[in-house]
Amino acid sequence: MSKTMTISTVVTVGDEVIRGTDTRTGGLLKSVDETIAGSASGVTVALAIDVSAMKAFVVSAVDGPLVVTFNGPDLEFSLEGGETITYVPKTDVPPIFGVTDVTSVSVDNEESTDARLRIEVLLDPTP
Repeated sequence: MSKTMTISTVVTVGDEVIRGTDTRTGGLLKSVDETIAGSASGVTVALAIDVSAMKAFVVSAVDGPLVVTFNGPDLEFSLEGGETITYVPKTDVPPIFGVTDVTSVSVDNEESTDARLRIEVLLDPTP
C-alpha cells in the first residue's frame, strides 16, 4: 500500500507571500515521536534510513530546543522549539545526508524541561 506525504511551504518576503506544495509517494513511512527528558544528553533513538530510498524527510522539535545528530553521516541540526526542517530530494539538489545511510539518531535536550522530537521519513522500499 502506498504512503503519501505532502509538504506545504509558505514564505513571506517583504509583503509578498509565496506558497507551494510538494507531494511524494512511497511504500514505507517511518515515524519517530519521542519525548526527550529535560537536560538529557546523548539519548539514542532507533531510526535507520536507506538514503538511496528516501523520498521526503521532516524533523521537528515540537516543544523545545533540541540538538539532533543523525549518526552515519554525522549530520547535526540545532532546532528551536517549534522549528521544523523539511527535505525533498531533487535531481539537481545535493542529498541532505550525502550517500551515507543513517544508522541511528542521538538527541540532546539543552533545556531543563521535556521536549518532543518528531521525525517522518517517506521511503521507496525498492529504490
